[in-house]
Amino acid sequence: MNKEDIKAIVSNYPEYCDRLKLIEHTLLVLERQYFEKYNQQNGEVDFRAGTFGRMSNAVIANRFMIERTCDYIKMPDWENDFILNYVPEPGKAQRYLGHFQGIDNTIRFDLFHRIYHILETYIRIIRRKLNDTNSKPYNQFEYICSKFGCFTQEYIEYINAVRNTIHNNGHYFPEGKQRKNFTFGNIGISEGEIVEVTTFDILDIVHQMIINTDKLFKAQKISEIPFLKDN
Repeated sequence: MNKEDIKAIVSNYPEYCDRLKLIEHTLLVLERQYFEKYNQQNGEVDFRAGTFGRMSNAVIANRFMIERTCDYIKMPDWENDFILNYVPEPGKAQRYLGHFQGIDNTIRFDLFHRIYHILETYIRIIRRKLNDTNSKPYNQFEYICSKFGCFTQEYIEYINAVRNTIHNNGHYFPEGKQRKNFTFGNIGISEGEIVEVTTFDILDIVHQMIINTDKLFKAQKISEIPFLKDN
């Protein structure tokens, strides 16, 4: 990776930030909607509003990371500063910039990882509240698919495959019932191969997870859960 490669990657960041702002707005609207719907007790927040509040925090943190990275690359002497402060020997002599790929990967996948686990946590809370912790399937997303139909099976399979690649340095190694080879949209997923998921693909996933979370909370059994404090 050289200086021009990094500039090419960063050139997409402003558009990415614009889309993040739209997602932030969606989350704010949903958080307020659920805040107003469920009576707040002594300033405490219901878990449904809390879910979107935590997702909003994750999106804002991601945008902050991107914008600060853009500011850094705009510095006149950023390349020398990066080599001096972030490149270990002997990479300094070679003016190695490949560590920037790790920054881009963090930006790309941290948001997905955080949104995924926020939702996964709240599904567990819902299952406890519904006294349905022992039923199969045990995968939280498969549970809501089978019980409420808010996520399609194909979509769940896709996001679980993306999560699998994060734990395997970009490669897909199916586990359990996961299919070895399949396609979702224009994304091809094959056992043992690197899955090419772009930053904008991740945004599409995150946006859909947020929309489906709203559908989940509107399902009759879940919407009927009375005020439950967000912890």
